[in-house]
Amino acid sequence: MEVIHLHFDIETRGAVDLRKTGVYVYAQDPSTAVWCACYAFGDEPVQVWVEGQPCPPRIVEHVLAGGAIYAHNAAFERILWEFVLGPKYGWPVPKLEQFFCTMAMASVMALPRGLGDAAKALGLDVQKDDAGRRVMLQMCKPRNNAAVRATGDAPIWWNSAEKLEKLIAYCKIDVEVERALTQRLKPLSDEERAIYLLDQKLNDRGVLVDMAAVKAASVVVEATAAKLNKELAKLTRHAVTSASQVAKMVAWLREQGVQAEKLDKQTVGDLIEEDEDLVVMGDPNAMPPVARRVLEIRREAAKSSTAKLAAFAGRTCADGRMRANLLYHGASTGRWSGQGAQLQNLPRPSLKPKQQEFALGLFADHSPELVDLLVGPPMSVVSDCLRGIIVAPEGMELMACDFSNIEGRVVAWLAGQNDLVELFRSGGKIYEEMAGFIYDKPASEITKDGIERQLGKTAVLGCGYGMGAAKFQATCEKQGIGIDDDLAKLAVAKYREKNDRIVAFWYDIEDAAIEAVRNPGQPVKHRHITYGFDGKYLRCLLPSGRKLWYARPRIEMDEKFFGKEGLTYLGVNSLTKKWGVQRTYGGRLVENITQAVARCLLASAMLRLEAAGYRSVLTVHDEIVAEVPEGWGSVSEMERLMSEVPAWAQVGRVLPVAAEGWRGKRYRK
Repeated sequence: MEVIHLHFDIETRGAVDLRKTGVYVYAQDPSTAVWCACYAFGDEPVQVWVEGQPCPPRIVEHVLAGGAIYAHNAAFERILWEFVLGPKYGWPVPKLEQFFCTMAMASVMALPRGLGDAAKALGLDVQKDDAGRRVMLQMCKPRNNAAVRATGDAPIWWNSAEKLEKLIAYCKIDVEVERALTQRLKPLSDEERAIYLLDQKLNDRGVLVDMAAVKAASVVVEATAAKLNKELAKLTRHAVTSASQVAKMVAWLREQGVQAEKLDKQTVGDLIEEDEDLVVMGDPNAMPPVARRVLEIRREAAKSSTAKLAAFAGRTCADGRMRANLLYHGASTGRWSGQGAQLQNLPRPSLKPKQQEFALGLFADHSPELVDLLVGPPMSVVSDCLRGIIVAPEGMELMACDFSNIEGRVVAWLAGQNDLVELFRSGGKIYEEMAGFIYDKPASEITKDGIERQLGKTAVLGCGYGMGAAKFQATCEKQGIGIDDDLAKLAVAKYREKNDRIVAFWYDIEDAAIEAVRNPGQPVKHRHITYGFDGKYLRCLLPSGRKLWYARPRIEMDEKFFGKEGLTYLGVNSLTKKWGVQRTYGGRLVENITQAVARCLLASAMLRLEAAGYRSVLTVHDEIVAEVPEGWGSVSEMERLMSEVPAWAQVGRVLPVAAEGWRGKRYRK
């Protein structure tokens, strides 16, 4: 008997801003409702349900029978089904396992995440209705949106018959596009399907937010911002009245002789640091003190505290948990990225956990002056405490475990840099060894807190993918290490001399990829990696069996590398998020492979921990965070489970995996 899938899409309305609250808060808001649902079984014509009608009997039968439901960004349909279609309209609610997401499938193949963009990238015969999108954006929020949000007025909706007809037509086309997309995409492998389902569970669980701390910290931030802005207005004679007025501040600084086209974190920090050096040297070119203070105000006021606190407050559900924090396969390598409050890029705190706990207690007094007196600048202190706002429920603890330098271990194993592999396995001093090689001295003479060790660490962490001297120098400067051109060149050269197999791996991998493109249908293997080209996609087969995808690759002369043959492909630009031609090279290909293998290790560890009862709620970079009953389990067991080496990573020399964990009531680094 043929298995028939249900293709499904809905159009909704709500008084809360979906972009600011996330789907869970949106779905649970009383104002949220569904205008229409469009659906199709298999290749049958698209059908329509509109608000006020009973659930179509065939959908009832399909859901109760455990039938598969396909949707693009299926999490949205699934959560709206659970909180709106079910309780408001009486629909039977499907299980998580019944949903299949074409956005996830597109992401695995390194295609654009958006339905319309994916359809264009694949050249589908059916495309999204761009004109209908304008109607959708209008009907999804109240006509009196400003009044609803400002004064709590009852929402008035755009509900004319003509607009509803256009919305239904838009929704029907979305089903057609999603169905066509399904036919062109590869289904997830069984293991990847399990990882996707676990990702959905993590987003459903979310993290518990200390809302009392959020509210108290917000008061401190607002009071501090008002104080800083008052000082700013006085210093600039009201030319700039808010630290957020970047254009006005740039113009005022120019009048003071300070040239800056932008005032982002890096630029402001560089300007202040350069001025500090000039002041120490007594250089007459140092900026006026008033300009320096204005930059300091900008740096303090621009901390991520305000935006993060607002995101925590806006995206936390009534039960105190903030959900939808992760984006499955957010990078083409398969790594997760953040969404919503972006827990992936919380500031690294300078305060110790006990200091953070003390500061969080001070916030309750709503006194920026007290925070400043006892701990430090309020904005910086709040920024340092953001991680600690994520807490364990009563009777529970957070347990977290983080891979130790996983990319360094993986690239050494992949490349056959066996001396480095063994140094990792034996727990050797990796950074000291590298620093000693750079400075031509024994590793035992490299001190833990010295600049030499920091330089060695930067080389180990940064040079594995072909970083040159100029970028190495810039990276060091970002970390507060000032080095001249000669030392930067020496460090890069010494890294490459010491890690010659890694360097060779860059070129061998690029040669393998190019050879595969040149010979469609013929697999090309180098060590643990196999490339294959079918005329449309270059596939990189990883040791785990997972694949990386590169669409429409071409061999072209690369002027940047003196006319050498290079590889291009169609992909999503990581900065612009636009689909187009991307150029790659050996170091970048090795970076893709290394990060992808690290993700394979992380994902398999997540599945193992889940099976062992460590209920994960979050993953950040190479870290897994779980909620467990107080006293249950152990950090050592979590470290052991996370460090287990899969069979595929035991081919040849065993990949040396290590992890370090902690447990506590508040999230920390």
